[in-house]
Amino acid sequence: MKKFKLSDLDLYVGAACFVVLVLLIIVNVTLRYVFKTGMVWAEELILILFAWATYLGIVVSQRYNRHIKIDFIFKMFPKPVQKFLDIVTDIAITILTCYITYLAVTLCINAGTKKTLVMQLPINVVNSCLAVAFALICLGSVVRIVEKLKGTYVPVDPLSTDEEE
Repeated sequence: MKKFKLSDLDLYVGAACFVVLVLLIIVNVTLRYVFKTGMVWAEELILILFAWATYLGIVVSQRYNRHIKIDFIFKMFPKPVQKFLDIVTDIAITILTCYITYLAVTLCINAGTKKTLVMQLPINVVNSCLAVAFALICLGSVVRIVEKLKGTYVPVDPLSTDEEE
């Protein structure tokens, strides 16, 4: 069994959001079709949890380099060019995610005191998942660029069962 690492907090929080949302769906569907009732607030909470689980999943996918990409042209270049293009790609991702983080923070600021319809939660409970996720992706991209420039970058396989330390 792997040890808990703080760097994997996004993975655990995203997984917890997903588990809770699945349980809420099962309970709400059961209540609706078996007992002819339901939890009105559950649908709103499910949507919020879905947003958080999705965006935290994007963060984890980026950290483990698991996003879908078309790299057949990339692999046609010699290794030094591949390394250069890899770093340029990471720089582009960093710039893009920094900008999206800025837009997400602006969205949160402009939301003001708006609340969700049913649960009356601040709307930023939903909006902040964008800011958090893209800030984490930006930070992860910067760390990856620095590691690649130093030559210390080692891709991590999230599915490996090897015990570290």
